[in-house]
Amino acid sequence: MNEKRIQILLACPEMVRELPSPEDWASVECKWCRLPADFKAFVSDYGTGCIDNFVWVFNPASQNENLNLSQQITQQLTAFKGTETLGLSLFPTKEGILPFGMTDNGDLLAWKVTGQADAWPVVIIDSRVPDYQEFEMGFSDFMYVILTKEVVCRIFPTDFPSDHPAFVPVVV
Repeated sequence: MNEKRIQILLACPEMVRELPSPEDWASVECKWCRLPADFKAFVSDYGTGCIDNFVWVFNPASQNENLNLSQQITQQLTAFKGTETLGLSLFPTKEGILPFGMTDNGDLLAWKVTGQADAWPVVIIDSRVPDYQEFEMGFSDFMYVILTKEVVCRIFPTDFPSDHPAFVPVVV
């Protein structure tokens, strides 16, 4: 796990929007569970925004209910109840998925909660067909290999990422 590698690819915005406070993180972790440190570092460095006009990472400080981490965990877990056809469990069950982001296509980015938080695998769940792809790596490593095109996610469109990915903060 090396969250600093992402900063080489994605410049931190000059103006960080909705910077989460320690209290924001404590509230989410008290309600749900301890979150991976690299994820928290990314959101704390970048705030609310979009990666390469496609991936939205949920933020506990976001005033936008569609981007607020706690609200989206609740909403997405509720939406996925009864969809065991994929063979995925939902948090808090053993190896359940815990959402952390979404794409413009509605694909869900989640962790498979198993073992230590900093080692949770990333799962991408397709919004259009009953399919998912699991990556045996944490948040930072996943984002790095996807943005450098070292690994391809079959669920993402072929034009993502661009040759020069960027992070665009949300204007609040």
